[in-house]
Amino acid sequence: MLFCFGCDDVPGNLPDIIPASQLPVFTKHVNEIEIADSFNNADPTMVLGAIVERTNGLVHSFDNFLKEDAQAERKSISEIAFREFLENSVVAEAEWLTFLKGKVNDSTRAEVTVTEISNASIGISSINKDKLQAFAQTVPNEKRDDYGVVIAYRDFVINASFFKEQSIEGNMTGYGAKIGGKWFGKHEGLSADHKVIAVWSPLPFVIDNVGSGDRTIRAMPLTVLTDKAINDGKIHIKPLDRPKQFKLQINP
Repeated sequence: MLFCFGCDDVPGNLPDIIPASQLPVFTKHVNEIEIADSFNNADPTMVLGAIVERTNGLVHSFDNFLKEDAQAERKSISEIAFREFLENSVVAEAEWLTFLKGKVNDSTRAEVTVTEISNASIGISSINKDKLQAFAQTVPNEKRDDYGVVIAYRDFVINASFFKEQSIEGNMTGYGAKIGGKWFGKHEGLSADHKVIAVWSPLPFVIDNVGSGDRTIRAMPLTVLTDKAINDGKIHIKPLDRPKQFKLQINP
């Protein structure tokens, strides 16, 4: 909780804020994976329909199986997923907080905000059947479980605010926090990066459904079809060889 310095109604015995010692988990399901590349200058919709190669951690954006007239269902969101002051040890160990490394110490603390700004998904009718099947013919049947198709994503933005230790004597204005008995006043904001979480469906499952004439199936988002098949035990997601991040490959 932040407090207003200089406000008449702020007492001198405000409670300490306890910085978070754990970070949020962005992946909710077994078929979700973070894409490591920065999307500050790229539209994440480029990953929809792309091939995921489980064994080497690549998302092949050039192997894309969307129809030219495919319509992704995209939603704009502004939902805060996480907002906390962080223990400095957490900042030092987190890979996705490298932009904070060297900026926090005993006299400087960081408050990190993670906001989900959008998500998008595609339906089975958006997949180019001929192109997908042509690719599948190049993959031996026993190797097809090593591949998936990106069917959705969730896009997060990470921001940080820095707070410097201050004396509480004199005329203080602005916002701050009490941590470990010390007062920290806000002095700088910093925008970081996008964090894109891709949702993928196993290649064999997509192949089985892409030619379906069932109007119900063709009208459903692939995320719904995949989740139902997982819950019903009809498909099993193999553990990822690279469980933390996938790397986006833009060129062949």
